Amino acid sequence: EATWPDAVRMVVMEIRGPRIVGALLIGAALATAGATFQNIFRNPLVSPGVLGVSAGAGFGAALGILLGTTGFMIQVLAFGFGLLATGLAMWLGRSLDRAALLSLVLAGLVVSALFQALVSLLKVVADPLNQLPSITFWLLGGLHRLNAAALLSVALPILIPGALLYALRWQVHAMAAGDDEARALDVDVTRTRLVLIVAATLMTAACVSVSGIIGWVGLLIPHLVRLL
Repeated sequence: EATWPDAVRMVVMEIRGPRIVGALLIGAALATAGATFQNIFRNPLVSPGVLGVSAGAGFGAALGILLGTTGFMIQVLAFGFGLLATGLAMWLGRSLDRAALLSLVLAGLVVSALFQALVSLLKVVADPLNQLPSITFWLLGGLHRLNAAALLSVALPILIPGALLYALRWQVHAMAAGDDEARALDVDVTRTRLVLIVAATLMTAACVSVSGIIGWVGLLIPHLVRLL
């Protein structure tokens, strides 16, 4: 028999509990995605939003708020536009130079700038009393919107790609040494890079769709873990 009042149960199980679990899950996912991108791009300054997923998700959420949709639809729009932004960056990068990683990074910067400009446009046309504050607070990121339903909706898009990245961890390390070294170790560089980018992008888009844009975690935590 429970020895705590209903108010305590509600605070722990329905408010604080989901936020704690969400912080652990989202932090781990962003760090994993950041470490993956840093290895495959061989750049220690790369973050999970390098291919525009964060900017695209921010635009999707801002669009949902402007249209007056529900919380779940805002999450769906953020997730969808995050994937769309990354797909656009990959298409643009491959069109410029199929083999060059620098072209892919530059394409990600271009796509991020495009969606950030679109977010600014939505801010201009949004209602300054109701919609604009909601868009601003969402873009700032945070865990205050997390609940059990939101966590369940992103659990699979985070855990399944995370398990895939863990299974491919030695290929990730091989690619960090360079494409030629990875091929010498019998790694299909092109296919593996595509799989890794898709998996890391799914994780990042899922995180951003429920927590907003959270910076630094995907950039700094991989370096701190390497020090340990």
